[in-house]
Amino acid sequence: MPSKLPEPEYPAGEVVRKVGTTKGYISFKGWLWRVPEAFQGERVAVRPLESDGHYGIFFGARRIADFDLRDQQDSEA
Repeated sequence: MPSKLPEPEYPAGEVVRKVGTTKGYISFKGWLWRVPEAFQGERVAVRPLESDGHYGIFFGARRIADFDLRDQQDSEA
């Protein structure tokens, strides 16, 4: 297993974030979202999924996490 994963290429216009090196989070739409520890320091893409407000976090073509913005909006009410 390599000590560092090869950096994936992302298409122009894609939402790309760098995962924090100490805490494993990315920021998206004003919220912090947890990313698996193995991806700390890596660049990931945030892509919308099938249902409105549901997003996936991708390392290259592989989905590594997902979140739902509606969960956060519900918690503010």
